[in-house]
Amino acid sequence: MLTESDSNKLLEIPYRTLWEMQPTDIEQFQLHLLQQRFEKLRPKIQALGKLAELQGVDRIAQLNDVVPILFQHSAYKSYPISLLEKGKYDALTKWLDKLTSHDLSTVDASDCHSIDEWLQLLDDVTELRVVHSSGTSGKLSLIPRDQKETHRFTICTIRRVEGFGDEPDLATPLLKSGKKMAVIYPSYRYGRYGAHRLVQDVIECYGTPENSYALHEELMSADVVSLSGRVAGAQAKGELDRLKISDALLQKYKESIALRASQSEKEKHFLDRVIANCQGQDVIMLGVVSLMLEWVRMARERGLDKLFGANSLLLSGGGAKGLKLPDDWREQITQTLGVEPNISYGMSECITQLPSCSAGNYHSTPYIIAFVLDPETGAPLPRTGTQTGRYGFYDLLAESYWGGFITGDKVTAHWDGCACGRSGFHVEPTIVRYSSISDDGDDKINCAGAADAHERALDFLNDLAQQT
Repeated sequence: MLTESDSNKLLEIPYRTLWEMQPTDIEQFQLHLLQQRFEKLRPKIQALGKLAELQGVDRIAQLNDVVPILFQHSAYKSYPISLLEKGKYDALTKWLDKLTSHDLSTVDASDCHSIDEWLQLLDDVTELRVVHSSGTSGKLSLIPRDQKETHRFTICTIRRVEGFGDEPDLATPLLKSGKKMAVIYPSYRYGRYGAHRLVQDVIECYGTPENSYALHEELMSADVVSLSGRVAGAQAKGELDRLKISDALLQKYKESIALRASQSEKEKHFLDRVIANCQGQDVIMLGVVSLMLEWVRMARERGLDKLFGANSLLLSGGGAKGLKLPDDWREQITQTLGVEPNISYGMSECITQLPSCSAGNYHSTPYIIAFVLDPETGAPLPRTGTQTGRYGFYDLLAESYWGGFITGDKVTAHWDGCACGRSGFHVEPTIVRYSSISDDGDDKINCAGAADAHERALDFLNDLAQQT
């Protein structure tokens, strides 16, 4: 069954089928494909080549062999912040060029004066569709995903609601029929954040521009997101006076603040518009749980119940974002919006998300090679039973960038199947960031092999980027 190395063909296999497979069969396939990815990408991605050299990894004989060359979760934000402060987008392009198999050597970014302009240039003249993170740590991660990988992210998102066993399958009819549905996203319509890239592709594939609804029709500026993270980071360190902010960026930031000034009133008008055009219809709605609960509150104020059709897709992720959710939040959303939400666990660097099941756990697919690592040594824990440690993974759907990462998340994982009937690896919903439970708020990742190999690889990357 799992013999294809082409990611697009792999995605044609139903999740229901994959979750019935034996773990040993899956691991044989994963090892074969991982070996292919390493052989193909090592000579093309300089950061990977350097890290493999430093770690002494020249071949993959078993799955655990890849652990020493999993990138740290900081790898895609390892560029010097001075490149943004001084507008050195040619140097930022050189930095990114070392992290992708696509050739960016002919890209001229000398006329770019903002992150938004730089990302637009890459959209216009390359196959890349760079995804940036939320920047809450003070710097944006910039993941060099391409057009094909962007669409794979969409397919994986839809397949999350394929269900298993007696669970309803909402994905297959949509994927096979070409049905067009209203798409609702209570945020910015445009942007290069992962969710915005997803929304645009969902609209193109499963909706129409005229039957799509966003709270803000504007672009969510990567410059403003970056600045917000930098301001928060500087404020926490008492270094606000050291921030270097151009007049143009400050003006863009002020415009963003003004846009959100009437947020509450805009949300009410937005819901009124959706009700007028979509009530009772099957829709695709994307948004974090806290946003969906806000819709529940506003809908109840209007006396509404079961707002959308029974075959709607309510797709969410991102957790509670620091908010305490009511114990019955899932029941509230299901009753008021009309369908149970599907929650996933994932991160910007990963194309495949882990969808939740009826037991509340998050399930991996064979496209993800999962690892649970000892938080002290970085060594992989046994791939059996129940293990608690740092989550790492290799994303086999990433073909133009290195899909291996060590995250900042502490997870409790099980390798022996779930009460819902799905086989294989799954994660309990008790996921926390190591930085949130450390005494100093720091998260120092220990790596198998040479302790400072990752740092030296990133130094090498930055030196190359700034060479003239």
